[in-house]
Amino acid sequence: MQIITVSKALASIQKKIKIAAVIMIFGWGLSMFIVIQLNVVFHWVFVGVSFFLIIFMLVRSYLIVKWKIWAFEHVNNLPDLIEKAQTSGVRIIRSDIIPGKSAICSEADRQKIFEIVQRRINSNTTVVDLADNNAIPHTFKIEDGKKNSLMIAVACFCMVYMPFSRLYSETSKHPENDYAFVTILLLAGFYFLYKIISPTVILSLSSSGIWTKKSNFQKWKAVESIYLDFETDHQGQRLSYLIIVFNALSGMETKNLTQKFNVADLNKDTDEIEYAISIYKQRGVKSGQISADYDFSKKPVVDEDNPWWLLIIPFIILLIGSFLMYRTTRLKEEYYILKGKISYLENTIGTYKPRATKYIKIENSPTMFDIFVGKESGDFSPELDKTDELKLNDEVTLYYSSTSTQKQYGNISLNNSIQFIEKENELYFHEGTKNKIAAYIVLTAGVLFLIIILIVILRKKYFRQA
Repeated sequence: MQIITVSKALASIQKKIKIAAVIMIFGWGLSMFIVIQLNVVFHWVFVGVSFFLIIFMLVRSYLIVKWKIWAFEHVNNLPDLIEKAQTSGVRIIRSDIIPGKSAICSEADRQKIFEIVQRRINSNTTVVDLADNNAIPHTFKIEDGKKNSLMIAVACFCMVYMPFSRLYSETSKHPENDYAFVTILLLAGFYFLYKIISPTVILSLSSSGIWTKKSNFQKWKAVESIYLDFETDHQGQRLSYLIIVFNALSGMETKNLTQKFNVADLNKDTDEIEYAISIYKQRGVKSGQISADYDFSKKPVVDEDNPWWLLIIPFIILLIGSFLMYRTTRLKEEYYILKGKISYLENTIGTYKPRATKYIKIENSPTMFDIFVGKESGDFSPELDKTDELKLNDEVTLYYSSTSTQKQYGNISLNNSIQFIEKENELYFHEGTKNKIAAYIVLTAGVLFLIIILIVILRKKYFRQA
């Protein structure tokens, strides 16, 4: 049976979830495209977004459960996997390790995971030392990654083009500035090319100790812990870090006792680093440099901040829903009112002819109103529509909810917020329940988001150390 490292196991599920998320986002875009192309009520976008979100959550749940069956069987360090999964985006809560609270799990899969864990506990194989590998050198050097240097070098050489072309064609208005700019960019570009050819050593590991620029060489007894961890930056991107914590035996200043390295900036990935650490532990134990009970991957317990700020999202949604609901309860007299003779009443504007839409304009008013009168299945049809009985020069009264224009066709401003149309005190159009249905949908979504976020926050608060 193939034994894999914790980092490799976590990388496997993260990749699958990212692919599922990309498909979900593509589905959202497809929903918007279809709604725009068919010119149906825009609230159907919410239905499409909700559909693909539910599909993503179900697929994610399925992937996590199947991954647990595979990872629990093959990972070399089961307790470390459970610990690191807390911050990797695939939570396995200690109070419910089988199967965790982030996935829907069938009874058969639940039993299968339970049997794997019990078998590994009974056979004392929850932690399996990976065999020594001669391919791992006596000193394992971790260097500055070439990717960042290559990107900067390419950017510098690309930016040289414009000032150089001005100098070459003798069209530069400030040649001294362009000469300086070209010189600086070329020097920077060649510097980062040199870094690609001769990268800087960031740190090195061996069976006797560790070296970094800030710590110089330190024996393993001066290292409190060395481990890989996952964090989320301010843009929501999940990053991997190698973290080294030195103790007082190192003689270092307090500010340098903890050192953090972004794995994305290094020339080794998380799996290579984790594998090398396990090899050097075995070598150190054999040589007597490291005690057998020393835990390289010991991670200090750090309470995570609860994302209370996420509560603003459902509250905004609830606010929008409340506004839509308010619009459905207003009396006619509370709307904006426009009286006058009909100067335009058609199903088209020029060559523009959307489905089930009419256009009406009152003389001496700069605004054209469009009203949706669709009666097909699935349409948010108006409650009352007798606009076919209206004619040019009829004296009517329009009641509308907004003075802003929602659409633009050429130089014509369109307003689609008409609620009522009256002629001689008789009602000819009433938009009806469209806004009420939208309000119910938005309010339901807000309540669901609020419940989900509260569950996430409470789980972090009360189950993190369970």
